[in-house]
Amino acid sequence: MSYIQPKKESHLITTIVLVIAGLLGTAVLSLNRIRSEDIHRAEIGDLNGKMDFVRNQNTNLSNFLLSSKNTGMSEADRRKGIETVLRNKYILTHDPIDPEILAGNQMPPQDWMNQELASMGEHWKVEEPKHSPNLPTIIQQAAPEPKQAQIAFSFWQPTLGPDNIATHLETHISNEVEVTITAINISDVPAENVNLWLRACASCAWISVPPELTQNDPDTPWDRIAFASEMLPNVALPRWKLRISAPVFPRASSIQIGGYYACKNCAPVDWKKPQVLLVSDPGLPLKLLTPSISYTPGRVPK
Repeated sequence: MSYIQPKKESHLITTIVLVIAGLLGTAVLSLNRIRSEDIHRAEIGDLNGKMDFVRNQNTNLSNFLLSSKNTGMSEADRRKGIETVLRNKYILTHDPIDPEILAGNQMPPQDWMNQELASMGEHWKVEEPKHSPNLPTIIQQAAPEPKQAQIAFSFWQPTLGPDNIATHLETHISNEVEVTITAINISDVPAENVNLWLRACASCAWISVPPELTQNDPDTPWDRIAFASEMLPNVALPRWKLRISAPVFPRASSIQIGGYYACKNCAPVDWKKPQVLLVSDPGLPLKLLTPSISYTPGRVPK
């Protein structure tokens, strides 16, 4: 209507219409405000009534707990009940409230609790817990993995030790080769129930071995096997004097002897990775054939 200029004879009617519209709008707003205030007042009254009821129940429970000494209730249960009553009282009388207190996971401040206990005539105090009872501190220590024993084969020498293993020997190679071999525990734990295999090259043959080296399986004639119930750390077995026939044709400038071991606390045997002891003839050219070692799995002594 402000954009449409009324005629002079209509000014009075327009004014009356605007005043009536304003009064009606004001009346509607006032009625809504009064209705909202009445609803809010009723809600507050209902809430206050409920709080008064809870407060009365809390007071009655507090009086009951205070007068229940030397009755059937245990002292621990009585004190726990008093703490619950004080937590309810703190919630009723403070705003805002820590959500942890509302959830029952945390008690009110220690100073406020002790002050309320003193005013109730109680002679005990509460203490802040060192850690939350719902989140216990658990310290676990993983057990260390047991150490594995390690055994090394070596040509025998007076200074044999874990740091002085001899895997290469130079000597004259004819139809026969004579060597002295032993095995030593190079770890810091004993090796238990030890089986040791010495394996000659595929085109070689054993001529003589000491009695402690036996042939367990006729299908693996190049194997000789020894057994030890225990090998102590840094301790070598008695030396074995061995004689091996070298291939005549084609003649070899070196021969190999393989070593395998297995024990109760050792790593599994890898038959494709023997410990190789090499015997070479310095008078023969290195380009001559070196017989290989068979990778056929060995057999455990019965």
